[in-house]
Amino acid sequence: MDKKIKLINLFKNLLDHKSNEYTFAINFKRIPRVKTGEHFEQNIKELFDKYQIKYIYQPNGSQQYPDFILEEYKIAINIECKTSKTKKIVWNSGFPHSNVIVVYAYSKENEKDITYFLVDDKVESGTEQKVKKWEDKQKDIVAKAFDTEFNLPDWSFYLRAMYNDKMNYISNPKRREWEQNVIRFLEKNCI
Repeated sequence: MDKKIKLINLFKNLLDHKSNEYTFAINFKRIPRVKTGEHFEQNIKELFDKYQIKYIYQPNGSQQYPDFILEEYKIAINIECKTSKTKKIVWNSGFPHSNVIVVYAYSKENEKDITYFLVDDKVESGTEQKVKKWEDKQKDIVAKAFDTEFNLPDWSFYLRAMYNDKMNYISNPKRREWEQNVIRFLEKNCI
């Protein structure tokens, strides 16, 4: 089976609640004081291995974008994995990047689901750069205020961005359309 078909089949199977792929991916562990997302990422890694999909895991380190890069296609495919108990996503280390597939797992007690979408379906093109400029300005303002307020020459203050996405991705009316857009994106770019 060629690599394009393998990748598309994996993504389709992630949505099929009767498939082994869905069952395996969604059954990540929730262990106190351990990041749940890491367990979900490990499950996705194992599925990539099962489908013989070559990937680079955390190419820029832990807590940095992206979680995976798939390089053996027409373009590099960047993938972010997100999990939550609230049906909403928190972007801890910055605003979501364009041209990224987000694989999102919701898991709370007996209620579980997986979806995926392209960030470009959610965020208008160019927004990422505007937010980055705004974020840099805020960091400068806070750093100067810290220096002015306190006489601590050996100290600095670092402001870390955290973006709370208010959308419920599980019951989103555009969910199926966005999932199909990922499949079309893969069909177009996995040559």
